[in-house]
Amino acid sequence: MKKRLWRLAVLLSGVVLATSGYCISPLQIFIDATPVGGVLRPPPGVYAGPIVIRHAITLEGEGRITIDGGGQGTVLSIKADGVTVRGLRLTNSGEAHDGVDAGILIDGNDNVVEDTIIDNCLFGIHLHQARLNTLRRNQISSKPVEVNMRGDGLRLWYSSDNLIEDNILRDVRDIFLINSPYNRLIGNDVRYSGVGIQLVYAPGNLLADNIIEKNTTGIVLVYSDDSIIRHNQLRHLRSA
Repeated sequence: MKKRLWRLAVLLSGVVLATSGYCISPLQIFIDATPVGGVLRPPPGVYAGPIVIRHAITLEGEGRITIDGGGQGTVLSIKADGVTVRGLRLTNSGEAHDGVDAGILIDGNDNVVEDTIIDNCLFGIHLHQARLNTLRRNQISSKPVEVNMRGDGLRLWYSSDNLIEDNILRDVRDIFLINSPYNRLIGNDVRYSGVGIQLVYAPGNLLADNIIEKNTTGIVLVYSDDSIIRHNQLRHLRSA
């Protein structure tokens, strides 16, 4: 069955490539055909989203894969445990704040997202009741709108014990943690945004070695006791 799905995916991709110089191919078929624990390296190109990953695989973009959400919803949703996504570009999410249209939604545990570019997406990466995930070396920007109309570059909702390190955020609203304790935010760089990092009902988090520069505000804590904040650089904040 998996082999048949792979052959169908390749056939459909060939049809698209033959009829258009702009490659919008059925990446979802490739993902669904990849076995649990498998590694998927799609042919280079631009693929149509939205895309959903529902089982543990590794999706390797190697800097040559773009997923275009077409302005609808979230570009890539991870609804499984043990997924790795690396080296993609995700662009063109929807514009709904109430729907939290994002570059990536993580609704699972023990996932890794690294070395991925997210641009023209309202929200960047949204962790939804997610634990033990790693977000590393991603570059994130929001829609080109006024700062209060952007989404959070990183949004954690009822999510704990995640590692968020060495991400670069530009022109987002903020990094926002709500009801999300015991996360580690280390070495992130947030500029030209609203609040650098905002914690609401999020105790016990570690914020270390982050750069927060040329934003409106630096770090805001609301009912977020027992947090450790050390060695961060807060510079050129407009509200100060």
